[in-house]
Amino acid sequence: MKITETGEFLVNYSNKYFSIESPIEQNKRHIIVLESAFQQYDIMPKRLGITMTPNFRNYIMVSPKSRVIRPSKDRFDTSMVIKADTLFTTIDKYVDNMAALSVFATASKITSFETVKAAAQRLATLHKPIKIDYRKRFGIEDKLMEKQIASPTTEAQEPKKFFCCKCKTTISEKVASFCWNNKSRFGGRAYCINCQKTINE
Repeated sequence: MKITETGEFLVNYSNKYFSIESPIEQNKRHIIVLESAFQQYDIMPKRLGITMTPNFRNYIMVSPKSRVIRPSKDRFDTSMVIKADTLFTTIDKYVDNMAALSVFATASKITSFETVKAAAQRLATLHKPIKIDYRKRFGIEDKLMEKQIASPTTEAQEPKKFFCCKCKTTISEKVASFCWNNKSRFGGRAYCINCQKTINE
């Protein structure tokens, strides 16, 4: 992989360089989406009644066996592009370099594994898989598809519908599963994300 002084990413294949989208800029867009989700859906746990806010660090991991050709640091910062096997070392170095005040603030956010897991599960329930029209993408005619439709015994069953037990709005299977996996909190009932906030942890 080669990174130019202007931040362009090039990969070498068969002794030729090909341009790819910048993973640095892609990560920045992902962080914006995550920040919005955390603010909108009350995903993070609370400490003394105040919602904790996550800190985001932009890292791009590449194979330990890959070679990264970088520009000089004063031309373009590539410190966030790291080998995958150096992730823990990179995080430890970042923590060591933090100012004492920052370390204290970070320590105040330390939570249990179960709390972090619950927050991750809340975030995962927001995921909506992209739907791709493969017929259009590959130029397959509808008539050809009709011929290949399976018999009634192999036809896909209609997806199950799940509803919030409080407000009766439709919810996804992931949201329902999150509630069922946290039976101690939700009593084995499924709630939408908004109604989950009204259930005491």
